[in-house]
Amino acid sequence: MEILSGIASKLGELLVDATVKQARYLFCFNSIVKELEDKETNLKKAQDGINDKVEQERQIHRAIVVEKDVEKWLADVVKEMADVRTLKAKLDERKSCFNRWCPNWGCRYWMGRKASKETRKLSDLLQDRSKFSTVARPKPLPSDKELPIPRHFMPFGTTESACYQIIKALKGDNMKIVGLYGIGGVGKTTLANFVGNQLREENVSMR
Repeated sequence: MEILSGIASKLGELLVDATVKQARYLFCFNSIVKELEDKETNLKKAQDGINDKVEQERQIHRAIVVEKDVEKWLADVVKEMADVRTLKAKLDERKSCFNRWCPNWGCRYWMGRKASKETRKLSDLLQDRSKFSTVARPKPLPSDKELPIPRHFMPFGTTESACYQIIKALKGDNMKIVGLYGIGGVGKTTLANFVGNQLREENVSMR
């Protein structure tokens, strides 16, 4: 009897919780919509923050790879924000159904339920945002492929000096890019490829 009594008590609690939850869609409709709007605002701020961090990485490094989980999160945010905008448009269309003395209870229930569901999705995305330790990383250079250099190329005099000046500059913390200029055919591309191969041999990261 005690076991049956315990089961009955638990079932009663579950039924009460379910009833309260369903009733909330009807009688706390405005609070549900307000909560949805607040979550939307917070998620937009989080989205802007991640996009800013990605852009900062792009400014620091020449080429970046956005982390896969961050890329997926951003795509999910775009999708969910679009769903929320669609839902809010429907809420605006049916606003008169919710605020009259005799509201359309069926419409109020289903829209409240939908808004509550979207709020949970936004909450999950906000929670996932806190898991990101990094948003992007420098794109690695291919380590198994040398840049093409003509077989007859041999650095000499001023060319060799220019090579090592460029290498020294690129190893510095404050140098992000080095430009080569000159008339066509003087060997700018060959020089750049030679420098790239030298840096690769020395395992210098091209930030």
